[in-house]
Amino acid sequence: PVAQVVAGRSLFRNGMLLKSGDALERLAQVDTVIFDKTGTLTSGAITFENRDDFTPAERSLIAGLAVASRHPLAIAAARASETKIIIAATEIDGKGIEAAYQGDVVRLGSAAFTGADSAGDDDKMELWFAIGQAKPRRLIFSDRAHDDAADAVSDIADTCRVIMLSGDRLSAARHIAEKVGISEFHAGIDPKKKYGIVEQEMNAGHRVLMVGDGVNDAVALSQADASLAIASGTAVAFDCAMGAIASADPSLAA
Repeated sequence: PVAQVVAGRSLFRNGMLLKSGDALERLAQVDTVIFDKTGTLTSGAITFENRDDFTPAERSLIAGLAVASRHPLAIAAARASETKIIIAATEIDGKGIEAAYQGDVVRLGSAAFTGADSAGDDDKMELWFAIGQAKPRRLIFSDRAHDDAADAVSDIADTCRVIMLSGDRLSAARHIAEKVGISEFHAGIDPKKKYGIVEQEMNAGHRVLMVGDGVNDAVALSQADASLAIASGTAVAFDCAMGAIASADPSLAA
């Protein structure tokens, strides 16, 4: 107990809060660290790059859809509009958001969800916006890895496997994975698949630490042997984790 108090106090001074009494023992057994990408390895300060390709009215409708979601790209889209159309929107996990508006179904989400022929061919993060039967249009977003994410991953990799999970398409996920030095990663992952990957690693005999910040990470955080949430992330992630990193800085997890 004395060792736990001393260690817990030291960790707290360095930006990490442990909520579980057996957190130190569980962390000591970890051999595999799984990171969420956006808002964990990256800054989460996402920019809606091509907002000016949409009219103010279109941005208002996009924002009206986006506020129904806590997905980082949806939040960025909502913030990019000066106004928001009030609309009864429904989020479909892992796909996007839809609503009825002026006799049409409007959607914001993945290429497949909105009916786009194909995703973009660059490494940008994206959402697609569709009104009725009109051709879906692409929203382009950018984010950047934390300045010391690569150093943190390198330190952790000395003793543990490191895996990155992302809901983004392959090219966007690969771009960040290469920036931070992670060779093992999964793209296009929804909450159910995140849970499944954590479970698969545990069933294979690995001791897994999951690090994430969003609603989409909650089930994976609750499933893992050990889990840390980014304190600036969602309350759901914080509640499901055994501890929290006070700053969205992955070097603290090292």
